[in-house]
Order: sequence, then structure tokens, then C-alpha cells
Amino acid sequence: MNKLPFFVMIACACTGQHPAYVRESAPYADGLQINVLRPEDARRHPAFLIIHGGGWREGRPADMAWLAKSLAEKGYVAATVEYRLSGQAKYPAPLDDVRAAASWLAGQAYSGRVIAVGASAGGHLAAMLGVHHDVYAVVALNPVLDFTDPALSPYARRAVSELLPDTTQWRAASPYHQVTDTLPLLPAPFLVLHGTDDRVVPYTQSVRMVNRLHESLATAFLITAEGDDHGFFHRKKWRSRVVHEIVRFEALLRTYNPYKNND
Repeated sequence: MNKLPFFVMIACACTGQHPAYVRESAPYADGLQINVLRPEDARRHPAFLIIHGGGWREGRPADMAWLAKSLAEKGYVAATVEYRLSGQAKYPAPLDDVRAAASWLAGQAYSGRVIAVGASAGGHLAAMLGVHHDVYAVVALNPVLDFTDPALSPYARRAVSELLPDTTQWRAASPYHQVTDTLPLLPAPFLVLHGTDDRVVPYTQSVRMVNRLHESLATAFLITAEGDDHGFFHRKKWRSRVVHEIVRFEALLRTYNPYKNND
């Protein structure tokens, strides 16, 4: 049974620097919650849908709470989201879930354009949303972009196998292979951040993805974390840089039409 959303005002520690925001938790699908931080005013704001990682088999929205809080303090709407894990349902169930969450978020009166932010396995889901134009833009952190890549670590290959046991479907479930010249619309703009020493998902996946997006005339940027491994973005030394690059990316999207080549 659906429950009414829960609202609580958050008193920010640095009231002179950060706007106050409202915390909202609400069901967006059967048994799944979305947790939103949003400015208290009635205006529409760019909204970030933040999708946690964990190999599609574990992880929780709280893993990315630091990013949601950082973006909310800058005046954005920021939402972390639950989705079904591979022990509960196989692919495309988690993609269906985050697609429903993006639609829910876009339908709120306080939300402007929705940008999907995903980490690792969450980066895969965010990228799939962007390739199929379910969101306005994508930020992907050390994302899994090609299930067929033999350079994936044994851990990553096991996680993919648990998510999608039918290996004949791996290509269709890979964002990299979904970027083609026959897409009816340009893929969404992408910002990809990846560590060069990632031993779970090869850095080369992000390089190839950005190159393919450029070939399709889509907007795409790659930020390289030199010498850093999987999950670098969770480390304190990188958090402020990640937030800075996301904010800069969103500001860039407001200055021009990234779909201008899609006549």
C-alpha cells in the first residue's frame, strides 16, 4: 500500500552559505523509495537522480548520500533511489526501476531537467537512461559500459552474469553498443569520470564510450582520475572535485542546446 510522502525541514549548519532544503521520502514504485533533497522555494530546479553502485547485487541509496547533500547545498534537487538488485530480479528490472524513478522525479513541481548520476553499476543504469533519452543528461562515475569486454575483472563478470544470465543479451544491455548512427535521437550529453587504475572496470571502457558518443555527434566529456582505482569518487580528496565537475557540467548545459545537431 502506498504511503504518504514524509517531509522534514533540514537546518543547514552554514546558513550563510547554503540554502535550506527539504527532505522528502516517497514511494515511486511498488516497494521502492526515492529520497529527495530539494530547495524550500517553489521554483523549478535542475534535478539529479543519483543511482548507487554495488554490482547490481548490493549497495543502497545511503552510499551516495554525501553527493546528494553536496548538490542540495548548492541549490539543486538531488534524489537517491532504491532499485531491485539482481538477487531480487534480473535485468531489465533495475533499468525499469530507475526509468520509473526518473519519470517520477521529472513529474514533480520542483523539478526541472533531470540528470542521471550513476556510480559503477549505477553508472551503467544511468548511461542506459541517457542513450535511450529517458533523462536530459548523464554523469557516470567509473561506469560499466560494455558487458562483452573481456578485460572486465572476474568480479565484474560474475556480477554481470548474475544480473543477466543470458550472455546473448549482453550486447543489447551495454550502453556502448547502444550508441549507433541509427538512433532516432542523439544520446543525452555525457560527463564520464574514471580512474586510470580501475581494476574492476577498465578505464578504456570510458575512453571508447566517449569516442563513440563523439562519432555520433553527441556531447561528451571525460575527466580522468590519474592513478586512481574503482570508487575513487568516494574518497574525501575527490569529493569536492566531483561536485565541482558536476556543477560545471550542468551550468554548461544551460548555456547551449546540446541537441542542436539532431535535426
